[in-house]
Amino acid sequence: MTIKRLHQILGNMIESFPDCADLPVRLNQDLSCYDADADNANFWLTDLELHSTGFSGYEVCGELTLIGEE
Repeated sequence: MTIKRLHQILGNMIESFPDCADLPVRLNQDLSCYDADADNANFWLTDLELHSTGFSGYEVCGELTLIGEE
């Protein structure tokens, strides 16, 4: 997914449901293939980092990093 596509999706969501604009963002990750006792983990997005110039390691073309916590 690109930043542009994410922007479109979120923009359409806020346009259709304006009250959702202030809701927190959660990433639900399926962990069943890693741990038989854990069905999923909830990560709440708390910050972001933009590496637009690709100055770090594998980020040859740049990327948006979403940062969260469980």
